[in-house]
Amino acid sequence: MRFADATGWPPAIPSSRSPAEAGAAALARVNQACSDAAYIRHLQDELYLSWGTMLWMLSFILFLVITPMKFRWWVRFGGIETDDLAFRREREKVVESGSPRLLIASFGAWIVGLVLVVGAVTLVLLHI
Repeated sequence: MRFADATGWPPAIPSSRSPAEAGAAALARVNQACSDAAYIRHLQDELYLSWGTMLWMLSFILFLVITPMKFRWWVRFGGIETDDLAFRREREKVVESGSPRLLIASFGAWIVGLVLVVGAVTLVLLHI
Protein backbone atom coordinates (compact mmCIF):
# COMPACT_ATOMS: atom_id res chain seq x y z
CA MET A 1 0.00 0.00 0.00
CA ARG A 2 1.32 3.44 -0.89
CA PHE A 3 0.91 6.67 0.97
CA ALA A 4 -0.62 9.73 -0.62
CA ASP A 5 2.54 11.83 -0.38
CA ALA A 6 6.16 10.76 -0.67
CA THR A 7 7.10 13.10 2.19
CA GLY A 8 4.71 11.26 4.47
CA TRP A 9 2.13 14.00 4.62
CA PRO A 10 -0.64 13.20 5.54
CA PRO A 11 0.75 10.08 7.21
CA ALA A 12 -2.53 8.33 8.04
CA ILE A 13 -4.22 8.47 4.60
CA PRO A 14 -3.30 5.40 2.57
CA SER A 15 -4.20 5.39 -1.10
CA SER A 16 -4.52 2.37 -3.28
CA ARG A 17 -5.05 2.02 -6.97
CA SER A 18 -6.45 -1.50 -6.75
CA PRO A 19 -10.16 -0.58 -6.23
CA ALA A 20 -10.00 1.89 -9.11
CA GLU A 21 -8.16 -0.58 -11.31
CA ALA A 22 -10.63 -3.34 -10.43
CA GLY A 23 -13.55 -1.06 -11.25
CA ALA A 24 -11.98 -0.04 -14.55
CA ALA A 25 -11.32 -3.69 -15.46
CA ALA A 26 -14.92 -4.63 -14.66
CA LEU A 27 -16.25 -1.73 -16.70
CA ALA A 28 -13.97 -2.65 -19.61
CA ARG A 29 -15.28 -6.22 -19.50
CA VAL A 30 -18.91 -5.02 -19.51
CA ASN A 31 -18.16 -2.66 -22.41
CA GLN A 32 -16.53 -5.48 -24.38
CA ALA A 33 -19.53 -7.71 -23.68
CA CYS A 34 -21.90 -5.02 -24.96
CA SER A 35 -19.77 -4.46 -28.04
CA ASP A 36 -19.62 -8.17 -28.89
CA ALA A 37 -23.36 -8.58 -28.28
CA ALA A 38 -24.12 -5.65 -30.59
CA TYR A 39 -21.95 -7.25 -33.28
CA ILE A 40 -23.84 -10.53 -32.89
CA ARG A 41 -27.12 -8.62 -33.09
CA HIS A 42 -26.06 -6.94 -36.35
CA LEU A 43 -25.09 -10.28 -37.85
CA GLN A 44 -28.41 -11.65 -36.67
CA ASP A 45 -30.20 -8.83 -38.52
CA GLU A 46 -28.28 -9.77 -41.67
CA LEU A 47 -29.37 -13.37 -41.16
CA TYR A 48 -33.02 -12.30 -41.01
CA LEU A 49 -32.51 -10.19 -44.13
CA SER A 50 -30.98 -13.10 -46.00
CA TRP A 51 -33.97 -15.28 -45.05
CA GLY A 52 -36.37 -12.66 -46.36
CA THR A 53 -34.65 -12.58 -49.73
CA MET A 54 -34.13 -16.36 -49.78
CA LEU A 55 -30.36 -16.07 -50.00
CA TRP A 56 -30.15 -19.47 -48.40
CA MET A 57 -26.41 -19.95 -48.71
CA LEU A 58 -25.70 -16.59 -47.08
CA SER A 59 -28.10 -17.45 -44.26
CA PHE A 60 -26.37 -20.79 -43.71
CA ILE A 61 -22.92 -19.17 -43.66
CA LEU A 62 -24.13 -16.52 -41.22
CA PHE A 63 -25.65 -19.26 -39.09
CA LEU A 64 -22.28 -21.04 -39.01
CA VAL A 65 -20.56 -17.80 -38.02
CA ILE A 66 -23.08 -16.59 -35.44
CA THR A 67 -23.44 -19.84 -33.48
CA PRO A 68 -19.80 -20.06 -32.29
CA MET A 69 -19.82 -16.31 -31.59
CA LYS A 70 -22.81 -16.75 -29.27
CA PHE A 71 -21.14 -19.66 -27.53
CA ARG A 72 -17.95 -17.61 -27.09
CA TRP A 73 -19.99 -14.68 -25.75
CA TRP A 74 -21.68 -16.88 -23.13
CA VAL A 75 -18.40 -18.44 -22.06
CA ARG A 76 -16.67 -15.07 -21.69
CA PHE A 77 -19.46 -12.80 -20.49
CA GLY A 78 -22.39 -14.96 -19.35
CA GLY A 79 -21.37 -14.82 -15.69
CA ILE A 80 -21.12 -11.04 -15.40
CA GLU A 81 -23.33 -9.69 -12.64
CA THR A 82 -23.98 -5.98 -13.08
CA ASP A 83 -26.75 -3.43 -12.83
CA ASP A 84 -25.77 -1.85 -16.16
CA LEU A 85 -28.94 -1.49 -18.25
CA ALA A 86 -27.10 -1.62 -21.57
CA PHE A 87 -25.49 -4.91 -20.60
CA ARG A 88 -28.81 -6.42 -19.54
CA ARG A 89 -30.42 -5.32 -22.80
CA GLU A 90 -27.59 -6.79 -24.89
CA ARG A 91 -27.66 -10.04 -22.90
CA GLU A 92 -31.38 -10.37 -23.59
CA LYS A 93 -30.74 -9.89 -27.29
CA VAL A 94 -28.07 -12.59 -27.32
CA VAL A 95 -30.44 -14.93 -25.46
CA GLU A 96 -33.31 -14.02 -27.79
CA SER A 97 -31.22 -14.62 -30.89
CA GLY A 98 -30.07 -18.00 -29.62
CA SER A 99 -33.49 -19.55 -29.35
CA PRO A 100 -34.25 -23.00 -30.76
CA ARG A 101 -36.67 -21.36 -33.19
CA LEU A 102 -33.72 -19.59 -34.78
CA LEU A 103 -31.76 -22.82 -35.14
CA ILE A 104 -34.70 -24.64 -36.69
CA ALA A 105 -35.48 -21.75 -39.04
CA SER A 106 -31.84 -21.49 -40.16
CA PHE A 107 -31.63 -25.18 -40.88
CA GLY A 108 -35.04 -25.10 -42.58
CA ALA A 109 -34.01 -22.19 -44.80
CA TRP A 110 -30.85 -24.03 -45.76
CA ILE A 111 -32.75 -27.24 -46.64
CA VAL A 112 -35.36 -25.35 -48.69
CA GLY A 113 -32.63 -23.50 -50.58
CA LEU A 114 -30.72 -26.70 -51.22
CA VAL A 115 -33.84 -28.41 -52.55
CA LEU A 116 -34.53 -25.45 -54.86
CA VAL A 117 -30.99 -25.46 -56.23
CA VAL A 118 -30.93 -29.23 -56.75
CA GLY A 119 -34.33 -29.02 -58.44
CA ALA A 120 -33.18 -26.21 -60.74
CA VAL A 121 -29.99 -28.05 -61.68
CA THR A 122 -31.99 -31.23 -62.35
CA LEU A 123 -34.40 -29.36 -64.63
CA VAL A 124 -31.53 -27.76 -66.53
CA LEU A 125 -29.76 -31.07 -66.99
CA LEU A 126 -32.95 -32.81 -68.17
CA HIS A 127 -33.47 -30.20 -70.91
CA ILE A 128 -29.95 -30.53 -72.29
